[in-house]
Amino acid sequence: MKIALPESTLLSLLCALLLWPMPVEAEQTPNVILILADDLGYGSLGSYGQQLIRTPHTDQLASEGMRFSSYYSGAAACSPSRATIMTGKHTGHTRIRGNRQLPDGGQLPIRGDTFTLAEGLQTAGYTTALIGKWGLGDAGSAGDPSLHGFDHVYGYLNQVLAHNSFPEFLWRNGEKVYLDNEVIYLDSTDATRFPGLGSYSKKQSEFAPELMIEEAESFIAQNADEPFFLFFATTAPHKNGEAPEGRKFEVDSLGIYESRDWPEPYKRFAALVSHFDEAVGRIVEAVEAAGVADQTLILVTSDNGAGKSAVQSFFNVNGILRGSKFSLNEGAIRVPMIAYWPGRIPGGTRSDLPFAAWDLFPTIMEVAGASQEISIDGTSFLPTLMGEAQPARTNALYWENSTSLAALAGRWKAILYPGTFSAELYDLVDDPSEKRNVAKDHPEVLHALGRAVKDSHIQNDNFPVLPGELPLRVSLSQRAKMAINDGVFFPQFWPVSTGDSDRDWREIVADEATARTKIELESQAGDGSLAQAAASP
Repeated sequence: MKIALPESTLLSLLCALLLWPMPVEAEQTPNVILILADDLGYGSLGSYGQQLIRTPHTDQLASEGMRFSSYYSGAAACSPSRATIMTGKHTGHTRIRGNRQLPDGGQLPIRGDTFTLAEGLQTAGYTTALIGKWGLGDAGSAGDPSLHGFDHVYGYLNQVLAHNSFPEFLWRNGEKVYLDNEVIYLDSTDATRFPGLGSYSKKQSEFAPELMIEEAESFIAQNADEPFFLFFATTAPHKNGEAPEGRKFEVDSLGIYESRDWPEPYKRFAALVSHFDEAVGRIVEAVEAAGVADQTLILVTSDNGAGKSAVQSFFNVNGILRGSKFSLNEGAIRVPMIAYWPGRIPGGTRSDLPFAAWDLFPTIMEVAGASQEISIDGTSFLPTLMGEAQPARTNALYWENSTSLAALAGRWKAILYPGTFSAELYDLVDDPSEKRNVAKDHPEVLHALGRAVKDSHIQNDNFPVLPGELPLRVSLSQRAKMAINDGVFFPQFWPVSTGDSDRDWREIVADEATARTKIELESQAGDGSLAQAAASP
């Protein structure tokens, strides 16, 4: 029997259905992909001023995302830089502060109780992968990445063996995957075959950087249904210092540079940078193919600046910046950073605020909605990514290596050299190339940053740097100077006290950070956000 309902009743039912709250599919927790180049200088990409090497994929990412003009690596060398990313701490607090080799050829590992970014994300429900170069502990050591939050591991664990792009083997989840390459180790008498002196290959069949891209593509395709974190730490464009002359920049093809009127090593280097760019493009394509582009934050940066070989100088890979890898000048630690997140990060934008690698830890944790209960040095820059006001930093950025220490606050950067009791101070807003040492002109700023350095450094017997940590290298006269200056070991002209230096250094640092934020606000493109329209650096 059919029941006829009045039109008014049908209309009422239809309205009720339309107004009835429908179940809303919950937004998926964002995926995060961190792409880390190896020795990619500030001026290596087209979006950062490169004129000779083609990098269309990263350039497109920069035009559709956010480019950072004042982003810094965690250190001026491989292992310590990676340690800052994984721990959220700068090199004054990390265990790994240099590329220290062990007698068996491996590197000093992070401790077993080190809490890493990957562990934080794993605890928050992420599937995590390390694909590429680790450098924080070999297989079986306390620093083995499988013990520090990575569900999937593929690539190099030993960073010296990672010099060779055609290696004997790569690691996959605790097992060696042997490749069809004929490798010559430089010290075959060592029982471990890993003497820390590296290797090169006579037969070059399988190119590890390509294999790592393929692994990343597969990981993304297989894990797109749940939140994932991919740390893609390629070895490009790092050279193999152990390879014969002319072949130190290892590639599987010269590509578009084969016909260029350049020496062979120059073609190889350009092809290697372009290979890194291709890796970025293929990872973006893999994310798009998996249908999760709008749910994925992609960050592209480098572990430190480029070296100073003739090849790298020809391409001006550090741009206008002074210095190169291993120093603490801008060319060693100021690196590209591009952030891409369709629909979330405003396209074609730029931030000039200074951030550093240890800021990645809290930023990614906040993106993931993960709790963070450990003490770190980093500050989340998610507000900047979202086009919102970024709170001013309350601490200085800090770096150290075996010969120097540096601190940056706002527009000012100090580099201190304990061995010579000297210091340099630069105004990076007016002098990004660090050509004018203005230490004598601004003693109160130098004093404040010097205090920031002293308070940022915790003694590490594996990596001594201060005179008091190197007693055999410090003369009696230097020790006397240290005592007279109450432990302030820097230059002879160091002020004992000025009107400003009596203030707590943290106040000066905070004031300078606020001033730097004001500079950016005043120079913005008028769109009401801290991000500026992208322009040439």
